[in-house]
Amino acid sequence: MSLDELKHIRGLLGISQNKLAKQLRIDPAIISRIEHGWRPKRGNSVMLLEAWIITHEQESIRQLKLTFEGQE
Repeated sequence: MSLDELKHIRGLLGISQNKLAKQLRIDPAIISRIEHGWRPKRGNSVMLLEAWIITHEQESIRQLKLTFEGQE
């Protein structure tokens, strides 16, 4: 997982930029900039986002499977 997956995972889980920023206690603008292609230097915010992506990867995969199963 990388920062490139952030918007996709947020979409699958139905989490807004503001809600995620509040949960991680970071500036929502950072999430917006990353999702629009900005590649920040590694800092606390980036590490928090990467940790969030890793911890939510399995949940997003499960949600995706449920979505596809519901369409069959």
